[in-house]
Amino acid sequence: MTGIRHPRTRLTLTALLAALLAICTMTTAFLTAPAQAAGSVTIRPESLPRGAEVRGAHLASAGSKTIIDGDVKVTVRGDYVHLFGKSGTSYVVYVVRGQVSSVVRVGPGGSERVVAADAGVGGPRLASDGGLLAVTRSANATRTKIDVIKVSTGRTVLSRTFSGAKSVLDIRGSRAILASGGSGVLGTYSWNLSTGRSTLLTRRSGSAADLRTGLLATYDKDPYDGGCSILTTIAQPSKTLWRSCSERVGSFSPDGRRISTLYILSDSLGPAVVHTRSIHGYLLASYKVDGGYSAGESWESDKVLLLGAYGHDKAATVRCTGSTCVRATALADVPTY
Repeated sequence: MTGIRHPRTRLTLTALLAALLAICTMTTAFLTAPAQAAGSVTIRPESLPRGAEVRGAHLASAGSKTIIDGDVKVTVRGDYVHLFGKSGTSYVVYVVRGQVSSVVRVGPGGSERVVAADAGVGGPRLASDGGLLAVTRSANATRTKIDVIKVSTGRTVLSRTFSGAKSVLDIRGSRAILASGGSGVLGTYSWNLSTGRSTLLTRRSGSAADLRTGLLATYDKDPYDGGCSILTTIAQPSKTLWRSCSERVGSFSPDGRRISTLYILSDSLGPAVVHTRSIHGYLLASYKVDGGYSAGESWESDKVLLLGAYGHDKAATVRCTGSTCVRATALADVPTY
């Protein structure tokens, strides 16, 4: 039988090779094809349909002094009210009354207890678990004093003066993440609230951190001097997940798989455009507030973003999932401060 050809076998091998070539071609095309365009949404608060109320504690509308939390409604007296979050069943609120700014714990029935009679400078930071409040008492280029207060009692449990300008990025349990700048050593530190000791994580200055998900955003140098934003984990700050020289991280989804990002130099009232991305930088959606700005973006769940949308005349908290957005609070006039 030597030298005899078998047409069926040859045909089968030829078909197999052709199929493998087709698969390789399709795979190559898939890997090299441009990613599908992410959804881009223009937000006009007054034009959006009304969706369900924000889940969890929130202010009733832009500029409101009434907290809504399911069936609970509590109005806080003051010239200006900002809700930090919850501590147990109570609400931690920054309030301005006349010339005095303070942080108070408000019960579901409206009772108040002072947590910090002086709200300090730079804005207090409530722990993500609601147990502690960090208040920066004084800050300049050479020294920063930070007090850590137990929310349930108003008692200062730790006070420390650091060299250089320091700010608290996040606080949870017995740990805080600090960013350092000014004339001190640039870097990001882990602060052990049990021992009072701080440990350098990276020489890059931090911009955002989330101890719950273990994520950290830093700048490789001053963004006003060409610096870029680098996303890593807190545990491995030398391993880059995503880097951008045009956007910075605004917030982290609860599961740590997504981030909101905004223009790297945005400040003042807030950016006009907010993006959602995977932690590796894949663009998921972009949201532009028509003729206005966004303030205070946060995640209602792993894939649902809440935006404080301030348009030409009207403002509301907006809930966005992919390319679909609805109003999640009452509509209000854009506040003037």
